[in-house]
Amino acid sequence: MLSRVANAIYWMSRYVERAANIARFIEVNWYLMLDLPTETREQWKPLVDVTGDGDVFKEKYKTPTREHVISFLTFETSYAHSVISCIQSARENALAVRDRISPEMWEHMNALYHLLTDASKNAYRHNENPEFYNQIKIAGMLMGGIAHDTMNHDEGWHFFRLRRQLERADKTSRMLDVKYFILLPSIDYVGTPYDDVQWAAPPICKWSRKLSATIRTHCSRSHCTNASFRSNVPPFRSELSDRHGKFSTGYIKHAYRNVPK
Repeated sequence: MLSRVANAIYWMSRYVERAANIARFIEVNWYLMLDLPTETREQWKPLVDVTGDGDVFKEKYKTPTREHVISFLTFETSYAHSVISCIQSARENALAVRDRISPEMWEHMNALYHLLTDASKNAYRHNENPEFYNQIKIAGMLMGGIAHDTMNHDEGWHFFRLRRQLERADKTSRMLDVKYFILLPSIDYVGTPYDDVQWAAPPICKWSRKLSATIRTHCSRSHCTNASFRSNVPPFRSELSDRHGKFSTGYIKHAYRNVPK
């Protein structure tokens, strides 16, 4: 495999996974606001903190309001890691290797690109629509499924999976960092209902797509406490989860052994 082909597949996978993760962050935070106490202020700045691009955000917006954060993370074309920028970059990489990916992958990528570009013409309306972010999230999942079913499981496939798992491991570690050091107002809130809502209900488990799986695996039907939720959050404690750090690093090692050196 030519290095430019491997590079294009690698970054195509990375950009799609990153766009889906950002969309998931926004959707989850949206619903988190509904579960937190009414006196709690809306927390949108942590979404920018997860990206590590707080300085870039401050150059463009003065305050981290919902509208500003969502617009920055979704439709800001001058920001390289916004959803629309990621999908544009993913499409460019996919175009460069159309002969090495399946027609179904290209068609799905093209459809996702046009979904974002059409939405950007009326960005304000989509800033108020969490279902739009669910569409992006599902599109990211579908890309992984289409790739699994239509790509030959050769070097190109391993490069595709390698970057995907690296991106997941990165976002999982960032989410943990933000959860512990930014979301809670102070250390005194650890173990309180405020803390439990952030661990269990929408944000962490739903972000990892494993809310119902966590209930089935770690909680009995008759007894499921917030403590059991918190101690078994899927990306961090359950090795059955594809977002668990050990799962990701294990696959990264596996992929590395199967790609040309």
